[in-house]
Amino acid sequence: MDDDLLDTYLSEIHKLIELLSVNDLYLPIFINDAAQKKEYITTLSKSFRQLNNFPNKRNQHTENFFEQELDRFLVNVTLLYEAVNKNPI
Repeated sequence: MDDDLLDTYLSEIHKLIELLSVNDLYLPIFINDAAQKKEYITTLSKSFRQLNNFPNKRNQHTENFFEQELDRFLVNVTLLYEAVNKNPI
């Protein structure tokens, strides 16, 4: 993923999180099974390790973590969208 696209994704996620938190709404993060949980923990720990050692340098582990989060985020947003459209206020 190129830097501009990653920056755009992160910016959009930040805007959505701000919008949700202002309205006291929180998206759940679904981790489906033990393998996905292990992958999440492993990727997150590698990302933190790299960020701790090199705080101002982009690294593959952090990029991998955000890719996984974006995948989960898209699933969650889709579920929320479908729920809202199924039961409009």
